Amino acid sequence: MKKIFLLAISLIAFSFNAKALEPVGIVFPYTGGTANITCELIDYGAEGGIEPIFTQELGELTPNSSGILYFQLGKDNENWSEIEASSVSTYYVVNVKISEDIKAQFRLDELINLSARIPAGGSSSLTSGEFTTSGELGELTGNVFVYTGGGDIELDKNNLNESLPENALYMVANQSADDSNINFLFPPENTVTIKPREYIILLNVGGNYYFQLQPFAPF
Repeated sequence: MKKIFLLAISLIAFSFNAKALEPVGIVFPYTGGTANITCELIDYGAEGGIEPIFTQELGELTPNSSGILYFQLGKDNENWSEIEASSVSTYYVVNVKISEDIKAQFRLDELINLSARIPAGGSSSLTSGEFTTSGELGELTGNVFVYTGGGDIELDKNNLNESLPENALYMVANQSADDSNINFLFPPENTVTIKPREYIILLNVGGNYYFQLQPFAPF
């Protein structure tokens, strides 16, 4: 049975200058059908041990036809809005849980650094597509690219569609049919390996793609 594929990207409308956190939009690939999701914000650097900061039960959510889930964390929630932005540290981590099991974790400060590049349209601005070869990847024009082929594959910026808008974020996710890896080459000779059920975030600036984020997923 194929392991649960859950990785996540958080889309955040947030400013360090604000006094309180705004709701966090989270989008991630998931192939396990309807999922009962709970999110926790944990301070792993609290004096005296781990300190839970916030918990929200999102209930049962169903991915779209491409296996993409989207939801807003903290929306219309007074406890979330009471969290001060100035309190966020590198130890603040968002745990995404399905049926009480942690499936993905994200450092909140890293997610905040991506906020300026988030599509203004929220979930309606997120379009996903699947590819099995580098050639198929070049035909995709959305912003979420899911590998569903078999065998290890090597990619670089030249495999992405030349018409993709600049100053925008893109996700490359690995949902390979046989637990293969994606090796993404960054100049001059740096390679980031995207393992099964993982993904990376890329920033397009002037046609060059820069590595932004690779969340860690404790499967």
